[in-house]
Amino acid sequence: MTPPSLGLPHLSLLARQSGRPKLRGGGRTNEQTNVNKSQPVVHANRLSASMKRVQALRGAVEQSRAAEGLPVLPAAGPMLLRVDPDADVDYIRSSFGLEVVSEQENGFVVAVTPDFDFSKLEQCVDKFVKGKRGGGSAAKLYELYGQDEAVLRPERLLSEGLYALWPRIVEDGIYLVDIGIECLGSVELPDPPEKKEEEEDSRFLNRLAAWQRKRDAVYVKWDELKMEREELLERFVNAYEGEIVSNVDGGVGGFSELPDRFTARVRISGRGLRDVVLNMPYVFEVVEPQDVMSHPGLSAVRTAGAQSVAILAPSDDAPRVCVIDSGIQEEHRLLSAAIDTAVSLSYVPGDPDVSDRVRPGGHGTRVAGAVLFPFSIPVTGAVAAPFWIQNARILNEENQLPKGLFPPSTLTAIVERLNSSSPSTKIFNHSVSSYFPCRLRHMSAWAASIDMLSAVHDVLFVQSAGNLPALETRTNRLGIINHLQSGRTYPRFLLEDSCRIADPAQSLHALTVGSIAYGAPHSGDHVA
Repeated sequence: MTPPSLGLPHLSLLARQSGRPKLRGGGRTNEQTNVNKSQPVVHANRLSASMKRVQALRGAVEQSRAAEGLPVLPAAGPMLLRVDPDADVDYIRSSFGLEVVSEQENGFVVAVTPDFDFSKLEQCVDKFVKGKRGGGSAAKLYELYGQDEAVLRPERLLSEGLYALWPRIVEDGIYLVDIGIECLGSVELPDPPEKKEEEEDSRFLNRLAAWQRKRDAVYVKWDELKMEREELLERFVNAYEGEIVSNVDGGVGGFSELPDRFTARVRISGRGLRDVVLNMPYVFEVVEPQDVMSHPGLSAVRTAGAQSVAILAPSDDAPRVCVIDSGIQEEHRLLSAAIDTAVSLSYVPGDPDVSDRVRPGGHGTRVAGAVLFPFSIPVTGAVAAPFWIQNARILNEENQLPKGLFPPSTLTAIVERLNSSSPSTKIFNHSVSSYFPCRLRHMSAWAASIDMLSAVHDVLFVQSAGNLPALETRTNRLGIINHLQSGRTYPRFLLEDSCRIADPAQSLHALTVGSIAYGAPHSGDHVA
């Protein structure tokens, strides 16, 4: 049979197939795992000693907390494991009865034990020693660590900046941090069924309906876990007279929720922060709020040649583009006809003004101009604007994100408000990014929220990749000149960590855009 051309007549496809990928080979077993298999009794004794040490430590921690009047810890407790770095971690749930919170580099796994009797793990170790089926996973578990590892745990939960600050955390100091909590538990979502060859439709639909019931039950369990763990975090925070930060003015909460986790912006004392990091289960990361890349010293765009042009309003059914930025000079003569003023809103805490006060020339104003006039500014005649521009202000007059504004929940509020209107908004321009390169260990809550909003609401985020500074202005953020002076020439220096795209440009669903230029182009009356 000749397959369809798919609009590419110059390509002749020989066959088309669909189905699951067939993967071959599992690679070689890790050397340490082989050693453990060859010495089952020695390895089992080492694991048993680790379990007893962790149990004893837990008892001592609970006793000291009770004496100091600290929050009561839940039955579940945090752990750090070192496992075979080449093996899938699913066996940690199925064979050991532990909950996987986060996979880390070099075989470390942040985990949670539902209790500290380790009954399922001990059964696995016993089978391993006796050579029985179901015990092989014990060879892939190298070490267990409890809260006694006060260095290993912070190193794997904290951002680079907070980890550097960790030894100098002041107990009575106040810190603003974003805390990520895992919410999958030990419940796994089964793979959806696939229709078999020659299977009757009625039978497949019955199997599909059964899977959907299991899926819905898993979603319910995840929601329950999320609510329980939100309450747990609130108890920890309240015990230290902290707070979950929320942007009350914009009606935006301090939680960012995804199916497998939530992130909360928290203001808490140094003592409370230490307790959360070392003792609270389910925490997979703690990071500081990010400063965004500002663009000082930009000159205003010259539009003297466009004095005689008349910009007309777009048609009623023209697309809406929301500019999430520093606000817009809505009365600008080249923009005013296209501004959908009815939906303009500031999310800056305590500042309802939607105008662009960034000097000189504004930032969101220029972004709006680039949306309307991407190639050139018309200079004569009457020109209808192609889009409606909607103004969502999140940056202050310093072109910075206020610390009380939590980007994930703020973006959620913006999209849900404008996408539910009629006509709905489908394009969101987000020319805001962190000063620092994106982290590689976890997808940030900021980027993950963009992915979730894109998938759930069928919207497109146009996201800036971020800028590289000319010279280093902060630690670990080398500029272009620094790279050149070190012998890293263009384009090789772009492969360096300091040149990685900025958070949240690592979002998978966003259309991330950027450019490389040696200078500012001049074209007539336009200066980019």
